[in-house]
Amino acid sequence: MRLVALLVLPILAAIGLSSGTAHAATFDPGRIIDDVIFTNASTMSVAQIQNFLNSKVPTCDTNGTLPASDFGRPDLTHAQYAAMRGWQAPPYTCLKDFNEGGRSAAQIIYDVSQQYQINPQVFIVLLQKESSLVTDTWPLSWQYRSATGYGCPDSTPGVCDSSYYGFTNQVSWAGRLFRSVINQSPGWYSPYVKGQNFIQWSPIASCGGSIVNVQNWSTAALYDYTPYQPNASALNAGYGMGDSCGAYGNRNFWLYFNDWFGSTWAANYSLQINSQYAYTDATKTTVANMSSLMPGDKVYVGFTAKNTGNTAWQNSGPNAILVGTEAPKERSSLFSPGSGWLTATRPALLKEATVAPGGIGTFEFWLTVPASGVAGIFNERFNIMANNLAWMNDTGLSYYMNVQRPKYTWSMASQYAYTDDTKTTVANMGSLAPGQRVYVGFTARNTGNMTWSNTGPNAILAGTEAPKERSSIFAPGSGWLTPTKSTLLKEATVAPGGIGTFEFWLTVPASGVYGVYNERFNILANNIAWMNDVGLSYYVNIR
Repeated sequence: MRLVALLVLPILAAIGLSSGTAHAATFDPGRIIDDVIFTNASTMSVAQIQNFLNSKVPTCDTNGTLPASDFGRPDLTHAQYAAMRGWQAPPYTCLKDFNEGGRSAAQIIYDVSQQYQINPQVFIVLLQKESSLVTDTWPLSWQYRSATGYGCPDSTPGVCDSSYYGFTNQVSWAGRLFRSVINQSPGWYSPYVKGQNFIQWSPIASCGGSIVNVQNWSTAALYDYTPYQPNASALNAGYGMGDSCGAYGNRNFWLYFNDWFGSTWAANYSLQINSQYAYTDATKTTVANMSSLMPGDKVYVGFTAKNTGNTAWQNSGPNAILVGTEAPKERSSLFSPGSGWLTATRPALLKEATVAPGGIGTFEFWLTVPASGVAGIFNERFNIMANNLAWMNDTGLSYYMNVQRPKYTWSMASQYAYTDDTKTTVANMGSLAPGQRVYVGFTARNTGNMTWSNTGPNAILAGTEAPKERSSIFAPGSGWLTPTKSTLLKEATVAPGGIGTFEFWLTVPASGVYGVYNERFNILANNIAWMNDVGLSYYVNIR
């Protein structure tokens, strides 16, 4: 069906192929390539495709001046050899430099891969095994005209359908065929299916064939494109020629892919990160500022991952898929306590009940910054594992967190003193009598980076100053928390920049105390630190 692959083999041999690292003896005709690899359209960017093409042909023989040693005629230049054969004269355009319709070959390959969601590496290999364009240093125009061999049936050797001519056209039709077979599109007939298929060894019917158990639709698509399997002689020949019944299209596809891009078989368990996020809470409405976290902060993080393996993920059972700490593995995380993790090293299970190969799974969990003793930059690393089986490939998934040192500071906003807690009559602090009570207060602006709270172990309260923790003669009978701590913050919380209120009684002793007092106060975060001393004082004159 695609005879260009057969015709081009002598050219491939002539330009000098390496034996490669893949061993054709491990070729499986029923599993040439796995679906998750064949349909992974995100393996290469345009720039990466271009760089790959550049690497295969660092220097193009544009003018055909190099010796034609690759065709056994070192005495002739490529241009002279082409003239002798009646081929195209220079200049020659290599694939890395080719443009059509204002797009580079790399851009065309990428665009078609995105349109049909086919791995761009598949198209690169297809171009090589059909027309040797990837490595050819002086390609001819006909190689671009029928670049992927589409529309060149085996029934008419050397004759191609002109309606499919053109590089973009060729790559696009190849992508359309692959996607149609994989999707089992009703408008696209293919004789090859998952399951049992009789596949010939070559276009020569008398060479015979065998029953092949085709394991996936990507392999079926390759047979729809090149409907032959390699026989033993073809497999034993590496990239070379076998016997008269040998066919090489699918063998070469498999060899090139393995040698250039790695295995055509997916690992049992592997992943590719699809997205990553961090929010202030589980409603996922406000993005968390991970570069400015405070002690005690909680962030709701998550990521989605593509199942690039060949095994479905489950969120239950002995081999459930879950998140674990990485770098090193099974590391107890500082951010686990208070986060509701499964264990100190395992944050969460896969959210979906099952994720098939090629599907997307979701993982979400909390990260809780310790309330104290932690500051600085943390790169919290994670990975996915199949419980009781194996860790998956480390993608470098991490959450960068900059935990700020807690800063507790304040500035005075207002200060007052009244005769009682209705705050209707201002107290005359310059003339107080023994036994008299005054209701005093002040408002404070939170100029630090920590939210104030009036509950918990680090509650914000007012205490005596000059010296600190001084027992006040005005505390007895005033209802203070202790003789040195007058009151808690009135508001439940005060965010940085907000205003907090502190109010309490001062009770003049009933006897034995006269004169002027400068009663000093300050604010502290309980069990953490006193704040900056702003000089807050109440002038008291007892007459």
